[in-house]
Amino acid sequence: MIKYAGQEHATPGWEREQLDKLLKDAKKSSKPFDAVIVVDPSRWSRDNIHNEQGLEELKQNGIRFFTLTAEHDLHDEQARFFLTMSAVINQYNARTTAKKSLLNRIERAKRGIPTSGDLPYGRTFDRKTGKWGITESEQKQLADIAQRYLNGEPMRHLAIEYGTSVEVIYLRLDRAGDVFYQRFKGHEPIAITVPRLLPDEILAEVKKKRQAQKTFEHGKGKRQYLLGGMICCGYCGAVLTGTHNNEYGNRYYRHKQRNEKKCDLWDGHVPADKLENRVVELLFDELGNPAGVQRAIDKAIPNKKQIEEKRQRIQQVQKELEQIANSRDRILVQIEKDTITEDQASDRLTKLKKREEHLRIEAERLREQIASVPDAGKVKEASKQIARRFRFDPNEHMKREIGRMDCDISRMTWDDKRHLLKTIFTGTLGDGRRMAVYVTRDKNKGRGKGWKFRIRGNFFLSVEHKVEPKSIPYRPH
Repeated sequence: MIKYAGQEHATPGWEREQLDKLLKDAKKSSKPFDAVIVVDPSRWSRDNIHNEQGLEELKQNGIRFFTLTAEHDLHDEQARFFLTMSAVINQYNARTTAKKSLLNRIERAKRGIPTSGDLPYGRTFDRKTGKWGITESEQKQLADIAQRYLNGEPMRHLAIEYGTSVEVIYLRLDRAGDVFYQRFKGHEPIAITVPRLLPDEILAEVKKKRQAQKTFEHGKGKRQYLLGGMICCGYCGAVLTGTHNNEYGNRYYRHKQRNEKKCDLWDGHVPADKLENRVVELLFDELGNPAGVQRAIDKAIPNKKQIEEKRQRIQQVQKELEQIANSRDRILVQIEKDTITEDQASDRLTKLKKREEHLRIEAERLREQIASVPDAGKVKEASKQIARRFRFDPNEHMKREIGRMDCDISRMTWDDKRHLLKTIFTGTLGDGRRMAVYVTRDKNKGRGKGWKFRIRGNFFLSVEHKVEPKSIPYRPH
């Protein structure tokens, strides 16, 4: 007698390796068995479709079917009817039980109890007290990784050092905030408040650096393009790539030749040297002194009233979240004093939880919208730091005051200029587009004879500027 045994679901949608092996062996010319015995019809199948297919294969191959000692003649319609009805009833019971289990897990998740997947990294949960905690060793490890990553160490080196993968570290950083989402198939994610591992400021910087690595820090090409990854089409928003002319040695920025929607800049070749020099000159002039930085930031925030309203709304949301937490504590006290029933408390707690989820999502959305907009204090400090960074001679900056220095762009190396551009174009704009130099045609000139650009970045939003092409036209090689 051959046994096909193992832990397998008979529920629809689950793989049944042993059953598939049994049916495959039943088709062999030299069959290893002539009968199938199950403890109960539900152990054969709870899926009516697979039940019929399996029984038909047994019938066609002359295999007898038993439930313990009772044989079911697969050629008898009454026996087949009984087995079919058993499969349908068992399928209904299995699906009903699974649905009840899912709804129960969702309700517990709404009360802040983890019921889906593993616990978020660095957190613990005491099921007796219902309170979350932090694993200090894992928190310190993640804080060390984030700080060293922001200081310039490659993430792959950190992953090797800590014996994990880059993808796992990024996932842990994504879940290092105070919100953890539990996901259930066919239902909206449920947000649970958990202890924070890292502050919002560090997480925002990590996210910004990751975004930069996907654009202009992803690697070095054979030739240097100062605005590589930082220049976009002003019509369709696509990133322009660097190209060169072997015959004349000229460098250009243009659309990719494939997978792009054609626009007014589709066949244009923007002269790289002229554009790069003009952009750096403008940035250096604007950011070479604290007052210039202040003016640039003022230009970059066209609607201060809306931004201030969003900041005030975030403060209101935080106060309401605190009130919800206090209300939850009061309800728990009332339960302990037996002044309200558990059903009444459950209803109130569910409403508070839904309101809390809505507020957290709103606060997160508002923070993203103003993430690249600094407040007054940060503006003042940034103006000093940026001016100090790009106007001093490294050997003389301790001897002279910034305000008395002369601005000399010729002292900037290619790396200095690239670093300046990274400072300006790291992040996204309020409309979701990347920070970059956006180029369009100058329609007052002939086609291919004039270009205009607008700088859209941190601390800076310029008016349109023009750049003239080189005298030698582009000739494809």
